Amino acid sequence: MEESAFGRLVAVLFSPGKTFEAIARRPTWVVGIIVLALLGAAVTYVGFTKVDPDSFIEMMREQGREMPADGPSPESMLEISKWAGVIGALLVSPIVYAIMALLFWVSLRMLGSEMDFVRSLSVAIHGSVPLGVAAIIGIPVALGRSEMSMEELQGGQYLMSNLGFLAGDETSAVVRALLTSVDLFSIWCIVLLTIGYRIVARVTRGAALAVTLAVWALGVLLKVAMAAAFS
Repeated sequence: MEESAFGRLVAVLFSPGKTFEAIARRPTWVVGIIVLALLGAAVTYVGFTKVDPDSFIEMMREQGREMPADGPSPESMLEISKWAGVIGALLVSPIVYAIMALLFWVSLRMLGSEMDFVRSLSVAIHGSVPLGVAAIIGIPVALGRSEMSMEELQGGQYLMSNLGFLAGDETSAVVRALLTSVDLFSIWCIVLLTIGYRIVARVTRGAALAVTLAVWALGVLLKVAMAAAFS
């Protein structure tokens, strides 16, 4: 099962060692990147359909952006944001995976690995499959909600898989970003990426874990920086 491109997306969740050994022999990435992008776009679309326009306007005001009196209605602005989010998930996520693979590739090559970029990209995508699982779970959860706030949508708090539930109404955007970064699916990704790069890059477990945590920490730092910039 792990020898087919689609089968690997399932097999990596249950038999990561064998899956990454297969990737080391023959890397695949096109199917994975398409599936993850489509799932991300789908959960974004569904989530936005449950956001109350008033919550959207409140978030904009908290960010210091007032709605002009003669401008589009809140409903129109929310619709525009929904499609921007969907398009972003389709177009931006592949770029993010490519950058992540590049960071792993450069870092591990500096540690003596002979892994090529294509294999690094394949590991990055398959190691991120838990994010696709989160999207699959998130779609029915979102559909079951009568409404949700923008904070819940952006932080994935409606899944209750991260520490975002500890945030209160007075919690700052920066702290909220930190709390939502401690997520079960992110931890799952860290485990898979460590296993994958240890096998494919042929480095020690410690080296693979250290690079994985460094890349994850960089992602959290960027997320916090964006939260601070727009708060």
